[in-house]
Amino acid sequence: LTEIWNENRQPFMSLIRESQKGIFGVVIDKDSKKPLSKVRIFITPSGYTQYTNEEGHFAFYLPHGNYTFHYTATRYKDKSTQLQVMNSPSASKVILEMSSSTWLLGMSPMLTVTVIGCVVLLVVIFITAVVCLKKSGDKQYDEMGFRQLPNADDDDSDDLEAALQEKSTYPMKPQHQNTSPLIKEFHDEPSTDEEGENKLFQRDV
Repeated sequence: LTEIWNENRQPFMSLIRESQKGIFGVVIDKDSKKPLSKVRIFITPSGYTQYTNEEGHFAFYLPHGNYTFHYTATRYKDKSTQLQVMNSPSASKVILEMSSSTWLLGMSPMLTVTVIGCVVLLVVIFITAVVCLKKSGDKQYDEMGFRQLPNADDDDSDDLEAALQEKSTYPMKPQHQNTSPLIKEFHDEPSTDEEGENKLFQRDV
């Protein structure tokens, strides 16, 4: 075991020293300052990807240089940050903050838009129902249970109806009392048969 340690001690110690280089840190909520877990961090141009742990921590072994950190999380706005890794024996520590993307009562933007759309739709339906009920109340039903439909030619039809009613009414001659206008008196013509009823049978003697 001693021989193995002596042979690999130098590269092992170099690995430990190099592993301390790079960058590490934590992702927190900008308002509450609480650490955020399961945040996806993507680094360009290296292409490394990592997710934060339950405490919001992450760590990347990176050589010195400039990098862009892209980090995304559910219910949070996507964000990108420019970071520089220094050529130092120790890693750099950073704190990344994310802002909530919720709009209304802690809901996501999509859910917020859906709720607002439903409320507007209900208002439109309510107003339409009120207008329809008001219009239906203006038209009275007749004895048979029918209601006259709106007609664009209502004025013309009223004039025609008035004209027909005027023609159908005309003054009638006064009738004798106790006499029906539908009954016409009938008088028999005076008969002359009594005077000459036997004329056909008269003979000259």
